[in-house]
Amino acid sequence: MFNALIFLFCSFSFINPPSVSYEYHSKKADYFFHHGNYPEMLYHLSEKVKLEPKDVETWSDLAYYYWSMSVDNKKRRDEFKTKALSYLERGLDKNPESSFMWDELGRFYLYNDKKYEKAIGYFEQALLRKDCNNITYHLLALCYEKVYRNNDAIKILKECMSKFPNDMRAKSKLESLNNSESKKNKLNGA
Repeated sequence: MFNALIFLFCSFSFINPPSVSYEYHSKKADYFFHHGNYPEMLYHLSEKVKLEPKDVETWSDLAYYYWSMSVDNKKRRDEFKTKALSYLERGLDKNPESSFMWDELGRFYLYNDKKYEKAIGYFEQALLRKDCNNITYHLLALCYEKVYRNNDAIKILKECMSKFPNDMRAKSKLESLNNSESKKNKLNGA
């Protein structure tokens, strides 16, 4: 009986080889990352999201690694940035309810392309999701400042403070913006 169970266990593991499992691709991606073989790592990360499309962090990782390759490879910069953006958009398509994916796309446009208006739209969408964190408020406020919408930045930081009352960074930034607006109003005679 015991030998029959071992035989069944061994047979089952050959029928379902580990190469098709999420855990297998996770381990392989980690291995290849630590050994500097990024093409293999990217392959295994892409296999992970095929198996688990709700894994928002892996979508983000794929985008990050493609983007980081664009920094050092001027010849293929546009290709790698396009791939990074494509993975973020596909991740959002599979996870529209996740603030994380909206936030990641906002960060892409904020940090990589300095397209603040485009980033604003993604950050605003992230704030509509229930799992949004306080950092998204800060990034949205920063984008508002970059496009000279200080009153919107103040408003969003006030919302952040109401939702996250212990956020000292938001409090400090809000005070700074309020002081700046007060000075501007005095200069303008308002």
